[in-house]
Amino acid sequence: MIASKTWLHNLLLPVAVVLCACGAHVLSLYLQYEPVALVRTVVFALLLVSLWYRFRSSFTLTVAERGAHAVFSLLLSAVIVLGYHIVIDFPKSYEGTINDNYISDYSAFDVVALFGIAAVLYVLLTSLFCKLKSHATAQGAILMSRGYLSETQSGSIPARSVIAHAALIFLL
Repeated sequence: MIASKTWLHNLLLPVAVVLCACGAHVLSLYLQYEPVALVRTVVFALLLVSLWYRFRSSFTLTVAERGAHAVFSLLLSAVIVLGYHIVIDFPKSYEGTINDNYISDYSAFDVVALFGIAAVLYVLLTSLFCKLKSHATAQGAILMSRGYLSETQSGSIPARSVIAHAALIFLL
């Protein structure tokens, strides 16, 4: 049984790396941040770290948490894909005509990109959520052992940690 698990892991590792590279490429293309190669590399590294953390983490998500992350990822992905098609001529951004500022045509690749970006965001957001959850659980256990926290307050997440992670997501 162990040999088959190792064989399966050896097969899935290159597939996961290729999927991470494809997801990073599509997300960096639609984000339109310069330099694109740097953004692609950062997203690729974040995806690999996120996948590694999710497979090593003992925290599981409830069905409601998974659903909420999936809906949020899909909506954020739709905003990214729609924003990709907004074309603005910056010197004439306010006084420009319809020929200067417009929405470019959509294609079938946008549908693929919508779900690909949603999958990338889902992986990133769930791993970040699990990290926050494990941090809050560990911090709650320490505070409970010292008598600063009761059993009913043990599931709360510290506000500073949430704000710091939200700022990190905003900057990305």
